[in-house]
Amino acid sequence: MHILRTIRPTPRRIDVLAIGLVFFLAFTLVRRFVMVDSTLTQVSSNSRFVEVNSQFAETERFVVTPATYPVISDADRAAKTVMMATIVKDGESWGSGRDFSLYLHMLSLFEYPRSQITLSLLVSDQKEFENMKKQARESFQTLEDPFHQITIFYAKFKGGVSRADRHSPDVQKHRRRLIARIRNYLLSVALHHEDAVLWIDSDISLIPPSLLRDMVDSDRDIITPICVIGDGQNYDQNAWRGTRIKPTLEQEEEIAKGGLFVPGPLEAKHVDTLARSGKQFERLDSVGGTVLYVKADVHREGAIFPPYYLIGTKWGQLEGYDGIETEGLCYIASAIGYSCWAMPQETVYHA
Repeated sequence: MHILRTIRPTPRRIDVLAIGLVFFLAFTLVRRFVMVDSTLTQVSSNSRFVEVNSQFAETERFVVTPATYPVISDADRAAKTVMMATIVKDGESWGSGRDFSLYLHMLSLFEYPRSQITLSLLVSDQKEFENMKKQARESFQTLEDPFHQITIFYAKFKGGVSRADRHSPDVQKHRRRLIARIRNYLLSVALHHEDAVLWIDSDISLIPPSLLRDMVDSDRDIITPICVIGDGQNYDQNAWRGTRIKPTLEQEEEIAKGGLFVPGPLEAKHVDTLARSGKQFERLDSVGGTVLYVKADVHREGAIFPPYYLIGTKWGQLEGYDGIETEGLCYIASAIGYSCWAMPQETVYHA
């Protein structure tokens, strides 16, 4: 039988507790260092925000949140929570004349409750990591209604492709393999309770403020709008519906030896062509990642970004001929009962 006892604190114990509480409060209000999972975690705060700097394995993590969360309406509280996810190579990744602060400004224009939005970014350059931390702090100083949380990870991934060469056909397998690995890494360390993920390329310069709400309200699994560049030219060649070129027997032998095969459209239609129907939504067989909405449970159930050509793989041959990164995402999603869609009447702009 268990006996519950009530222990009354003695005056000495009260003094010890009081002294401990004073030290704890003083430590908290100025700056404190604590050990979390055997890593050094630094916490600091002011009247507007609280920031946490920590490290695990080879990854540094910076988190900034409001010092006090504002009171939100019942309607805002009922909105789906969304994690906006972006990967960044370095300071050039934002596009010419752009930086993280312009990215934050673009997101601040969204017609969606900021209390329901978390931002998660992964950067592979130490200097840009420091720049982004500074600009994240400034956003919490200036926004009256800040985002629920901004998290920035710094993790070094080797083997990137230069910005000038990133669209060259002979580097796509290597480039997209790396992008898929980084996307999956960010997803695994950043996604928590959120209902959806909105992937945004760092060099997207304009997104309609109503787009996120329209995506959430559609209740579709995976969605991408049309992405254009310059004078309106379709930019995202990875979002399509239809059939693609398949390798010949000789090309398959070359692939098995590690040779290069560049997949491309056969009778595939890109989103700019599908837009001619005038429909708000069109089914897709593949999506790109310029602006990409994914229900979080779709990711949780295994639809991630294959870091290899998924289509055509077999035992003993680990590389196929198509379906890498975002294109493979839809292939996996369809296999587990989900579907991909375009919003061809909604346009986002690439810098």
